[in-house]
Amino acid sequence: MVDLPQIIYLHGLGSSPESAKARLVGDHFRSRGHTVHTPSLARPSLEKLSVRAVVSHVTSLVQQVATGHDLFVVGSSFGGFAAAHAYQVCSEETKSRIRGLVLLAPVLYPWHRTRGLLTPEVERQWREQGVYPITESATGKNVLVHYEFIEELRTYDSDAVTLGVPTLIMHGTKDVVVSHHQSVEFAARRPSVELILTPDDHQLLAEPVTLVRRIEGFINSNSLVQGS
Repeated sequence: MVDLPQIIYLHGLGSSPESAKARLVGDHFRSRGHTVHTPSLARPSLEKLSVRAVVSHVTSLVQQVATGHDLFVVGSSFGGFAAAHAYQVCSEETKSRIRGLVLLAPVLYPWHRTRGLLTPEVERQWREQGVYPITESATGKNVLVHYEFIEELRTYDSDAVTLGVPTLIMHGTKDVVVSHHQSVEFAARRPSVELILTPDDHQLLAEPVTLVRRIEGFINSNSLVQGS
């Protein structure tokens, strides 16, 4: 029996393993025989969200899966940030089992001077109030996330991330949540990155069939078992 690479899907901030994109990716690849892991990134909770806890949890899961399998990590938005930074701290042995990363509209430069997600005004309000509302997609309700999340986020530098594996980044040019220019800048400095820009928004779900087929093509091209 062919041992297909396993897939880890990481959702975005305020999202969940039950999001439309998580289900789309999970259902598609499970139907093709892959094992797909969709962990929750609300660590320890959305209100007390910890970047260190998220990256640590993803790193542990990657190392666990890589013990006996090749794998791909797919991260959406903040999940893309977590995927890149978890890869950075994995052991060389673990990295050797990671066949590739797929980053979907990733948050790479939260404080970029012109393309950042967190504007000075948002950060000021967050700091002064001590919390800031983030919409929880599963309920549609606003959850007040503590300011410590921002303090931890500041300790991570995406420019320091070195990607030694093939990486596919897909980003919508109509994304008003995370500017696609973040991905353009990140990819320009890394020859291992393939960047696909599409006329889509942050969700990248305008053409869901095209989305999963592009991910599948990337996975098949970079798997030791071709045509998986």
